[in-house]
Amino acid sequence: MIDIVEDLRQKLRGLDYGPVSDAELAGMRTIDAEARHNDLIEGIEEDGDIARLFAMLREERVPAPVQTVIVNAYLDRRFGPATSGANG
Repeated sequence: MIDIVEDLRQKLRGLDYGPVSDAELAGMRTIDAEARHNDLIEGIEEDGDIARLFAMLREERVPAPVQTVIVNAYLDRRFGPATSGANG
């Protein structure tokens, strides 16, 4: 079985984008922590594979617009094209 997260990491490394700064990365981590906290309050369990995806995006210092493309690609591959809303 293909590891979607690692496959997307390899594709991501072939893209031309400027990595986020240390300050931007810190802000993204804060937003992620707040979102996870809110999910816990609402009783939503974290999906381990999606957590790996977002950890990889932070490790690669991916800017938000590129993250959107990668997350949609992940959702399409894991759940099918209709999930990400990319096809209307």
